[in-house]
Amino acid sequence: MEKSISPKLAKSVCPLDCPDTCSLTVQTDGKKILNVHGSRDNPYTAGVICNKVTRSYPEFVHGDGRLTTPLQRTGAKGSSKFKAISWTQALDQIYDQFSRAIQTYGAQSILPFRITAML
Repeated sequence: MEKSISPKLAKSVCPLDCPDTCSLTVQTDGKKILNVHGSRDNPYTAGVICNKVTRSYPEFVHGDGRLTTPLQRTGAKGSSKFKAISWTQALDQIYDQFSRAIQTYGAQSILPFRITAML
C-alpha cells in the first residue's frame, strides 16, 4: 500500500526577469509542484502574481525540456554541440567569467544575469 503524502507549502521566487521579483508560495507533494500562488512576503507585489506563472510554472519546472545537468558548449555558437559537466565546474566557470567581466567592464556588466530563467 502506497503511503499518501500530504501537500506542503514552500517559499520560492518567480524565475521570470521582471523588475518586481514576485514571491511565491508553492504547494508541493515533496517531489513535484502541485500549485503556485503569490506570497505576501514581498510587500511590493502583496500576494499577486501573473497568470502565466500560475498556469505554467509546474510544467516549466517538471517539463521534458528542463535541463537537469549543466551543459558546456563544445562547438560554435548555434551548432547545438554540448557536453555535460558537473555543477561545480559550471559554477566555477560562471564565477570566473563574471569576475573577469566585473574587472574589465564593472559590476553593471553582469546585472542582466541576476535572473536567467525564463518561461
